[in-house]
Amino acid sequence: MDDKEQDEEKELTIHEVVDRLLTEDLPHLNKTRTLIFTLSADARSVIEHDLKSSEGTKSSLGAIIRSRTSISVLFLNKLQYLYMYLMKFEAVNEQNTIEYNSFVIYGLDSLIEQMVANERSENAQERINVEQLRIANLIFNTLFRIKRKLDMKNIIITYLNPQSFLIHDLRRLQKYWEDIC
Repeated sequence: MDDKEQDEEKELTIHEVVDRLLTEDLPHLNKTRTLIFTLSADARSVIEHDLKSSEGTKSSLGAIIRSRTSISVLFLNKLQYLYMYLMKFEAVNEQNTIEYNSFVIYGLDSLIEQMVANERSENAQERINVEQLRIANLIFNTLFRIKRKLDMKNIIITYLNPQSFLIHDLRRLQKYWEDIC
């Protein structure tokens, strides 16, 4: 197994991402502010219902304080809305004017897949199409430009359905833009 395959297997689920965010040390509490973009109704359902009842989710006093002061969740049902928020962050001139230094994007695969769900036929090729590729490139490019421009700590992209036909292509695009920007 090569390094790329190991990286893909190590991709964190949203449960693991939230656990990591909640268990950061309290002395670093003011250093990390995270905005979680939750994309699609399915991703929202996981955040609102499955995550609350998850055994792995931390419930310590520190985790509760951290979740209320350093983590924000934004629910969006359209890629246009995600792009508008990203453009707002990109338009910021100074690093100090943005309150977040970490983004989590959850469910991007779901919204990109929904773009053409009605147009797909049963025998359509199980690959990303031109429209999906264009949107994914636009979003990844913008995300990683923002990270570089604002010197953000982290951008984590977690997919809702790791078995989706889009995931392999989306991971390749993500890696490309991460390396380029």
